Amino acid sequence: MKKIFVSSFIILSFFIPLNSWALPACQSDQSDYYHNCFGTYNFESGDKYVGEWKDDKRNGKGTNTFPDGEKYEGEWLEGEKHGQGTYIWKDEKSKGQKYVGYWKNNRMHGKGNITLSNGDRYSGDFKYDKYDGEGTYFYNNGRKQEGIWKDGFFQYEKKLDTICKKQIEQISNTNYEVKNKIIKRLAQKGWETDKIIKCLNRLIK
Repeated sequence: MKKIFVSSFIILSFFIPLNSWALPACQSDQSDYYHNCFGTYNFESGDKYVGEWKDDKRNGKGTNTFPDGEKYEGEWLEGEKHGQGTYIWKDEKSKGQKYVGYWKNNRMHGKGNITLSNGDRYSGDFKYDKYDGEGTYFYNNGRKQEGIWKDGFFQYEKKLDTICKKQIEQISNTNYEVKNKIIKRLAQKGWETDKIIKCLNRLIK
C-alpha cells in the first residue's frame, strides 16, 4: 500500500480530538508498517485520510475525503467504513445527499438517517445500502410513509402487525381455520385483498 505523508503530527495536534492523543504519530517513511498511530495521508487514488491506523489499514476514527469531494467521517475497521459514521455526497446526481448512521463493510447497515438531494428523508433501518426493516420516509411535500421496508421498497404500515396479531389472538384453532376466519373478518372490515395477504404471510406460518 503506497502512501504519501503530507503533514506532521505537531501541526495536526491542534485539530485532532482529545481521544486521539493516546496514539503516537505515524512514521513519515511511507515504507513503514503503520500500526496504532495517527496520521494524515494522500493516496495515489486521490483519497485523503486523516485518522487512526492499525495493521497498516484505516482503523478506528478518521475522515476520508474522496477525489470528487465526497467525505466520510466516522469509524473504520480494517480499511472499511464500519460502525457509526457520516457520509456526504458531492456528485452531480446526489449532491447534497447526507447519511448519518451505522455502516458495515463499507455499506449503510443498521439504524440511520438519510437526506436526499431532493429534500426527501428516510429514518430507520438499513440493510446493505437499502431501506430494510422498520422506517419512515418523509417526502418533501409533507407526506410520510411509515412502516416495514424490504430491499428498498415499502411493504406495509407498521400498524398492520398489531391488527394481525389481535385477530390471531382472538382465534385458537388450526392454521387452515385460522386463515379462513381472519380473511373473512378483515374482508368484512373493508380490507383490500393485498393487505390481507401481507397480514397472513407476515404472521401465519
